[in-house]
Amino acid sequence: MPFATCTANFVVYVLKCPCGKLYVGKTISSVNTRTNEHKNNIRNFKADTYNDTPVSRHFATAKHNKVLEVVTKSPTGGDRNTMLLQREARWIRRLDCVYPKGMNEQLNLACFL
Repeated sequence: MPFATCTANFVVYVLKCPCGKLYVGKTISSVNTRTNEHKNNIRNFKADTYNDTPVSRHFATAKHNKVLEVVTKSPTGGDRNTMLLQREARWIRRLDCVYPKGMNEQLNLACFL
């Protein structure tokens, strides 16, 4: 598994809570920015608001980061965001992170069409 700095962007990352559940996500922002967004949502969690995300909901109920892959610009071109969505989907499937085994709500394969 590659390592990335907190300033890396276009990455697929995994959050693992102490209970062992995983959440796979992707970000075009820096890892640091996205991590702070998750922390903010956890800290300010309130059901049925914009802070009610799969991660914040889990942490709020269970009381409990790591980059999986850096998606670089392809030398042959192509949409980097689509590539990021595809890599995220592959990691969600590989790590079996869809609820109830993990915290991802769904495995979206539309990015492969």
